Amino acid sequence: MAHCAGVTIQSSGTFPTHGLLTCNHVSYMDILVLASIHPQIFLSKSDVRDWPIIGWLTRCAGTLYIVRSDKSEVARVPQMFEPAVTQNLVVTLFPEGTSSDGRQVLPFYSSLLEPAVQNSWNVTPAWIEYEVKGGDACHDVAYWGNMTFLPHLINLCAQKQTLATVRFGTPIPPGLNRKELARELRSNVQTLGRFKL
Repeated sequence: MAHCAGVTIQSSGTFPTHGLLTCNHVSYMDILVLASIHPQIFLSKSDVRDWPIIGWLTRCAGTLYIVRSDKSEVARVPQMFEPAVTQNLVVTLFPEGTSSDGRQVLPFYSSLLEPAVQNSWNVTPAWIEYEVKGGDACHDVAYWGNMTFLPHLINLCAQKQTLATVRFGTPIPPGLNRKELARELRSNVQTLGRFKL
């Protein structure tokens, strides 16, 4: 599907063998790009399930959905993650909680990292970015603000050449509480994106 949208994918670093993967969030394309690199389970906000095309793809991939504003849903996260992680599947989440234009890494919410702390799972940082030949990735690929899905998807597919780059970092071993882990992961993701800290 990513290739059908005209997206070429390159990656560096090593995809983790277990635990959680945390990545900055730029677009609905992030899921397709990451899934094309290695099988994994995604955690996504619940309304993505009903999106045209992308919703169907995420359902086929076994995505876990959550209503982030519902505290009882967040409390269920450990039970949602455990069956996947114990079967050596990687659960991927976007702890910024929303997508951005890709020019910065938003603060990471720590609540979704609690299962990793409770179960002593490794958590691996990752960075994703896009380049558009003759275009502007902040508008042609990034999906944020008040953008509307179908016009955005049509515009994305009309681009001549889009490159997605993913960088996987070094897993962070257990030992931090969830707030410390969120800060450390965000710092590592920024470093992978070569931001000035």
